[in-house]
Amino acid sequence: MKDELVAEVMQQMLPYLDNAQLKQLRLVMKHTLFHYDISDSTA
Repeated sequence: MKDELVAEVMQQMLPYLDNAQLKQLRLVMKHTLFHYDISDSTA
């Protein structure tokens, strides 16, 4: 689920960030979400 969340944010940020910024955003999100359990409440 974390990967899907990261991918969704990355997709929505594509128009606003260059490749280096997107790479950094992915690293920060993965680091930040590492200790969290995330579930899909819409399923």
